Amino acid sequence: DVRLIDTGDLDSVRRFADAFTRDHARLDLLINNAGIMITPYFQTAQGFEGQLGVNYLGHFLLTGLLLPLMTRTPGARVLSLYSLAAGWGRIRFDDLHFARKYDPTQAYAQSKLACLMFGLELDKRLRAAGHEAKSVAAHPGFSRSDLSRHLSVPIRAALWAVGPWLLQSGADGALPTLYGALGEDIRGGEAIGPDGRKQRKGAPAVVEPFAEALDQAKRERLWAVSEELCGIGYGF
Repeated sequence: DVRLIDTGDLDSVRRFADAFTRDHARLDLLINNAGIMITPYFQTAQGFEGQLGVNYLGHFLLTGLLLPLMTRTPGARVLSLYSLAAGWGRIRFDDLHFARKYDPTQAYAQSKLACLMFGLELDKRLRAAGHEAKSVAAHPGFSRSDLSRHLSVPIRAALWAVGPWLLQSGADGALPTLYGALGEDIRGGEAIGPDGRKQRKGAPAVVEPFAEALDQAKRERLWAVSEELCGIGYGF
């Protein structure tokens, strides 16, 4: 069953969620994986900065719309994809959509930090509300993928040249996602990534989240802003 969804358009997200909840009685696993990286500036259908809209806000809305189905499904799990770029990101509450000056790298880092903060905060709120469903976050480390297509030609060439030493394969990069989604020892609330030096490469393991993602006040503020922008209330 393959269905179309555009996380850069909240109307598309709502149509998808409405149809899915109409046609299905349960949802065991939601992987929030859609993503773009370091793109030229654009706005989503609702006027959000493109990377924040596609990578984060669309998933925030989708998860909220599907969560009632998941909380009725025993053992349900939400996995949010983030990136090592989250480590140098910050949430620009004073200019969330880069209206003043667009920096594609910082916009990407912000969107991926938001994904990590959301994955951790969602699990905390699920626990507090007494739900069995779990939320985790995972990142692929440094992996080969077509996400780099918006980088300049010289940078892409350099990345491919050092790839055998710096980058792991796309298949290996997918392993943290698979572990987070299917690992029997996952309790909820973990961050997962490669276990090698600086989380760049290696076997999938529970890793330390970036410090910025552990700031509870900022997580709560991001949650409130996200609910307002997406027009949804999670109810907890």
